[in-house]
Amino acid sequence: MKAQGFGGAFIHPRPGLQTEYLSEEWFSLWQYALETATDLGLECHLYDENSFPSGFAGGHVFSRFPCGVAQYAVPVHTDELPTAPVCEVLGVYDLINEQPRAIEYELGCEGRLLVIELRKGRVNPWTAWTPYVDTCSPQVAEVFLESTHEAYRKHLGKHFGKAIRYCFTDEPTAAKFEQNDKSPSLPLSRMLLKEFQREHRYDLLSRLTDLFVDSETATATRFDYYMTLQRVWTHNFLRPISDWCQRNGLAYTGHLMEHEWPCPASHPDSMDAFRWFQIPGIDLLAFQFDFENRNGNALYLLNIKEAASVADQLGRERVLSETHGAGGHRVRFDRFKQLCDWQMVHGIDLVTPHMVNQSLAGARKYDWPQTYSDHSPWYAHYHLHTGHVARLTEALRLGKRTNRVLLLHPTTSGWLTYKPSGESEPTESLRESQASLVQYLADHQVDFDLGDELLMRDFAEAFDGCLHLGDCHYSIVILPEGMDNWLGSTLNCLERFLESGGVLLALRDAPRHVNGRPDTAPTELQARHPEQWIALESRTTCIGAIRARSPARITGSGGHDLTPALHHQYRELPGGGALHFLVNTERHSVETKFEVTGRKALILDTANGDARPADTSRRADRLQLTHAFPSHGHLLLLVDSDWEASSAPAARDEKDTWSLPLRFLSAAPQAPNVYPIAYGDIELPGGQVVRDISVLDANERLWKAQGFDQNLWDRTVQFQDNYRRFHFDDYSGFAMRYHFQLESVPTALDLAVERPQLYRCTVNGQPVDFDGASSWLDDEICRAAIVDKVQPGDNLVELRARRFHIDCELDRIYLLGPFTLETAAKGFCIKAGLPDIQPGDWTRLGLPFYSGSIVYRYEVDVPSGTQAWRIAAPQYEGALARIYCDGQLLGPIAFPPYSHESPCPAPGKHEIGIEVVSDLRNLLGPYFGGNQHSQYWAWRSAPVHEVPGEHYQP
Repeated sequence: MKAQGFGGAFIHPRPGLQTEYLSEEWFSLWQYALETATDLGLECHLYDENSFPSGFAGGHVFSRFPCGVAQYAVPVHTDELPTAPVCEVLGVYDLINEQPRAIEYELGCEGRLLVIELRKGRVNPWTAWTPYVDTCSPQVAEVFLESTHEAYRKHLGKHFGKAIRYCFTDEPTAAKFEQNDKSPSLPLSRMLLKEFQREHRYDLLSRLTDLFVDSETATATRFDYYMTLQRVWTHNFLRPISDWCQRNGLAYTGHLMEHEWPCPASHPDSMDAFRWFQIPGIDLLAFQFDFENRNGNALYLLNIKEAASVADQLGRERVLSETHGAGGHRVRFDRFKQLCDWQMVHGIDLVTPHMVNQSLAGARKYDWPQTYSDHSPWYAHYHLHTGHVARLTEALRLGKRTNRVLLLHPTTSGWLTYKPSGESEPTESLRESQASLVQYLADHQVDFDLGDELLMRDFAEAFDGCLHLGDCHYSIVILPEGMDNWLGSTLNCLERFLESGGVLLALRDAPRHVNGRPDTAPTELQARHPEQWIALESRTTCIGAIRARSPARITGSGGHDLTPALHHQYRELPGGGALHFLVNTERHSVETKFEVTGRKALILDTANGDARPADTSRRADRLQLTHAFPSHGHLLLLVDSDWEASSAPAARDEKDTWSLPLRFLSAAPQAPNVYPIAYGDIELPGGQVVRDISVLDANERLWKAQGFDQNLWDRTVQFQDNYRRFHFDDYSGFAMRYHFQLESVPTALDLAVERPQLYRCTVNGQPVDFDGASSWLDDEICRAAIVDKVQPGDNLVELRARRFHIDCELDRIYLLGPFTLETAAKGFCIKAGLPDIQPGDWTRLGLPFYSGSIVYRYEVDVPSGTQAWRIAAPQYEGALARIYCDGQLLGPIAFPPYSHESPCPAPGKHEIGIEVVSDLRNLLGPYFGGNQHSQYWAWRSAPVHEVPGEHYQP
């Protein structure tokens, strides 16, 4: 990690963890990791849970406080209903008081009775075979802190605030969390009912159906419920953890459960929750992000703006993103950059890639890949990306963002329409409306923050024509289309804002509700301030109204807007300078002429750290620049700073360039070919044989034959050392048999097996000795030579265990050597000798599972007088490419515009090498998962029996 440019790590327990969590052994290993990191100059940070969502402490909270189980209300529809009158009696099965109650409500669905059951959480393998906990309970937070945070303080507290600076919380939620129960629900407990009664002066149970069906009182009840839920959850869970971190010199960071907005059942108001984070954060994984359609990411842009706005308003140091994870084993460096740059231009400046696997043994191969570790063929080059991110991060921490526009965030409006029994059209419309408006403002380079009503209630003032929210000041406030509710405090704040001369740009009529109740006060406020309350016909006129009052800090030539493809961040620097960060959010290249205020400008090169003068001209007090942005390219521009250039301006006269023809010579793989065998026959305990099934199916059958529901290391959390306590008798033995065909025997052939010490391994009945064998791919996969044990035709590898062991996770075996794979009726057949490789698809050249690199050799004749050249590889698959000249490395090609520039060698013939560095997709699959390449179920969608090799999709 040090060599690849990481600044540190969060140590993240996950399903598959074998060390007992929070044991003395755990802390001994943690101490060792910390000491190693410190010696290397890396930071090493806390992660507060064993998996997620935070709060259950790997099962320790429930074991110490069984009363802290999550409690919730679940709507159940039934057809057992007599002829339906207007009102029906609703049975509330109250597990809190253990007796039913009767409540009247207006029938929401003709012919069906709605029954609301009050339930308690159930055993969940994901939460260490305990129920998830009630994070609204103050006792739960107390036990969570005692079992987890205090244990870390006891063992590692002297390093807090030094090598250990952050405490990461992962997806805390007010909602229930049950792995196999997706039924809609809302948090509800005796304590929550009591708090609701105290706050609102009526019994929630008397109007409980309002939370699930519409009625005359529904908007008021929902508003009151989510207001209480937000306060109770944040004050009883997030706040005590935040206070503990602050007292102990740590910054509380991480992110909340999912990022859907509005999602009131999980966390009613995420921006308000972020006030308790010293470093607010988000979660944006690669499978969520739409790399092909920037407009498809509008909701995630909204999430980023939520966290970044809170950070600016409350003076937080940084904004975190847990990102990149779950992109699948297929990797491209340009996508790393694309996702990072897009987040960073909108406010992220602490990038936490997910994740670095310690092991890929067993189910860990399928646990939301990819992995940032030396399992990955491209990992030795990852510093190309981390160097860019590190330099960009440092630049984006100069000065501060000074956004001038506040977009009101209609979170409480979402409370009024939300029904957990299913997405309602109003909720979906609100989500689309606000997300697309955030996208629209970003597309027009508007500098804006989001205004959360609960934060405005506690931190906003209005005077001198500005709305002051914490550390930020806004002269323009936007009322979005979907905002139909205001807090009473919002109404009062905006009244003061308008009275002091502030401008409200309204994309809708005045809200019809205040605190969830119908109210005409917003309409009356609009009528009293016709000059400041400006009703707009469209978003287009909104942009014009903003520009008339707040001129753009960057424009196209002549003052018009830039293309929507370019997103922009502006930072004011001490002493009057400015930093402009521009990102092309489109796949196509963009060349544009733009203007900024200033006298001189430097371009900061995040690839190598150079600063060079920008080629500029002047128009009045504006600098004019022309810049060509490649696909998803960026520009970092420093204006009127005291920095000095470190390199000369880039100069190229395109009219003096020409193309040199390349003559293909040969290509050579840089590692042995590989054949992962993913099907076979299993002999279960008792002698039953199931033939020709996938290894994952065989593994599942094996665990069930031992009395378990599933592989205990796959998507489950071990409590203490429970799994290690299992012992098995002689009747638990089994065998797994793998078949393969050889057309001819290669000169060398190795067999790689996971955890071979657990089995007696034979090839065609001959034992294979793994003592002293070297590892391959993973420390727990060992390889041994078997070329003397194989024969042309059918061959058999058998793994036999006399007794089952808790580490027996059946998986593929691998054959390695100089061979070619040809499709067969079942899978593939091995042919001796590597294929004749031409440029093209490896999977069609006899290397369908190869995951190393291939070097393509070309000859070029350089004419005299050539000073420099540009070598381009615009089309390639794999993570990145590397360019050689006469065997010497020139540099990488990893990001658009996919080219490398360098001085030319002497005139004459030279050899150019292009090395394409692959990833783990071909090797680890899924082979039949289609587009679901990162989710564990993609591997489980394999055909029941092995299919012809031509059906594989590596």
